[in-house]
Amino acid sequence: MLISHSDGTLRPAIKLGNFGVYKKGDGKSLFELSLSKSWMPPETHEKFTFTAAMDQFALGLLFGYTLSRGRHPYGDDEEIRVSRIKKKEPMKLTVQHLKDVKDPADVFQLISSLLSLDPSQRPSASAVLKHNFFGKIEETDNISTGQGTVKLK
Repeated sequence: MLISHSDGTLRPAIKLGNFGVYKKGDGKSLFELSLSKSWMPPETHEKFTFTAAMDQFALGLLFGYTLSRGRHPYGDDEEIRVSRIKKKEPMKLTVQHLKDVKDPADVFQLISSLLSLDPSQRPSASAVLKHNFFGKIEETDNISTGQGTVKLK
């Protein structure tokens, strides 16, 4: 996570970054070598390639983990999480784990869509930013999502 005050205001811009720095030789990224496999989407366990859908899965895990106060969406045990993700089994997170969130059913639906086992079914970054959880969106030149620019009101 990156925090910036580059626009000269006191309001920080929070961005998620993916530092896919490559290591000479075997072609594996530092990201691939260092990241716990329980934070990677099922398709990367078969063939590791960087895609926007992969980032959306990671975002779903991050949202689920944060909004459930530290509960990984696929369970507490690292080995079991990896197995569940590889086998494309449903997540363990339920709407009851989001009890501190306003409109937990709606947020659970967002997390579930980001954690779709089919990468083509995961919402784009622009679609996620338009979700009710983030409030109203207006077009601006401040934040780039790769599919347009948005700013939260």
